[in-house]
Amino acid sequence: MLDRSPPDTDPVTDPAADHAAAEAVVGDFFRAMESWDHEALRATATADFELVEDTLIMTMDDFVSMIEPYAAQEAVMRWIESAVVLRQPDGGWKIDRLQSTSVSVEGALAEGG
Repeated sequence: MLDRSPPDTDPVTDPAADHAAAEAVVGDFFRAMESWDHEALRATATADFELVEDTLIMTMDDFVSMIEPYAAQEAVMRWIESAVVLRQPDGGWKIDRLQSTSVSVEGALAEGG
């Protein structure tokens, strides 16, 4: 009988370490966003990254273009996030999909300025 199961190509990993590394890349994404470091922001995501903000679907380029005008404004934004992170061939993790739902905005953005 022919074995049609896929070969076991994944190295044995530590689930706790994988979990921590996956969470860390999401944290890196938000730290890069808060510091307006677009290069670091892009480094956290896969080449075909997509963000769904409420009902708007964006690539990384779309997202950076959307947030750039707000760089000089002070605001506190709260949202709920869900992320899909993928292990990369080098063993690292990157965000592939991010879903965001705004909860509240305080400060200059909420006041329209």
